[in-house]
Amino acid sequence: MPQPVFAKILANAQDPRYTDNGRAPLPSAYQTRIAYGMNDYAFSRAVNVVGGAGAQAQLPAWKQVFVARRLAWAVEDLESTGRSAPLSAVARNAKLRIATIQRHSSQ
Repeated sequence: MPQPVFAKILANAQDPRYTDNGRAPLPSAYQTRIAYGMNDYAFSRAVNVVGGAGAQAQLPAWKQVFVARRLAWAVEDLESTGRSAPLSAVARNAKLRIATIQRHSSQ
């Protein structure tokens, strides 16, 4: 891996997937790879050199954390505007399916 690429990855203190609106990004290797603009080969090499999570970034526990963060953001956003927060409104604001919320909230 070229030294400038390696140095840039190590120096990055902020998740490159985060959006301006504060909504948590989906925790997946694909999302991270795309955020860095890498192909599969380069991403695999970077994971080996840097010692990152790689494909392990898609573990089910991470999905639960992702859903919890998105829900917290959506509820806070709805409460700040004074709007009611039925599940359908929260799901729409969090950009999650109601089934996804129910599946990960019950675990």
